[in-house]
Amino acid sequence: RQAAPAPLCWSPSTSAYFDGVRAAGADSCDANWFTAGSGDLASPAGRPSFSAPAPAVLGYDASIFDFCTQQDVSGGGGGGGGSWQADLVARCVGANLNALRVLRGWNMCLNFRWLVCAARGKLPGQALRPELVFATRPGDLQVLRAYQRREGRGCIGGPCESHYSPEHIFFAEVCALSALCANGGELFSLPAGQRFECHFSAGGFEALVDQLTGRTKVAGSPPPPSPPPPSPP
Repeated sequence: RQAAPAPLCWSPSTSAYFDGVRAAGADSCDANWFTAGSGDLASPAGRPSFSAPAPAVLGYDASIFDFCTQQDVSGGGGGGGGSWQADLVARCVGANLNALRVLRGWNMCLNFRWLVCAARGKLPGQALRPELVFATRPGDLQVLRAYQRREGRGCIGGPCESHYSPEHIFFAEVCALSALCANGGELFSLPAGQRFECHFSAGGFEALVDQLTGRTKVAGSPPPPSPPPPSPP
């Protein structure tokens, strides 16, 4: 989660972040989203070598690993140099699938930027096709799981009491996509592995930004906390 002293990337006073995401230009989307990989991909300057247009793949970590393994057409069987994360990267690149695998410098701001790029078909290798594929069915999401034991490899960067788990991230991605894509309602009836073409909605993006920055109150959200009582004289 956001460190307490760190500036918030999507507070009302930081419109520059959303301006960059909204533009979805080369500076925002043309990046190496696989730096958990090995070799050249471990460098921010590296780029994946896909052999076909590569849709974005989303889901729980273990499901993404299994799905990329099943779809791998490279014949390499991974080859990540012993690291689970690097092995996942190798399998997904071999399967022509764009997964977000950034370990150092990851936060929800970077995750949201990747998601918008994916929804607009602007990730490297997507070839301007806004296609996504889900290793975990959005229709199988259960809210209670977010409050129970975290799946897979624990939480990101520390204990789950103060850090996000992969389950939390996937919940957030599906919720955001349901707003960003005009056809987002179709997400919840998709079979696992079926490609989904996002009809990106500029209005949906702006409405989501308003909710994230607090300019629009989300239905069902609690009222803001009351101000503290004045100090005694």
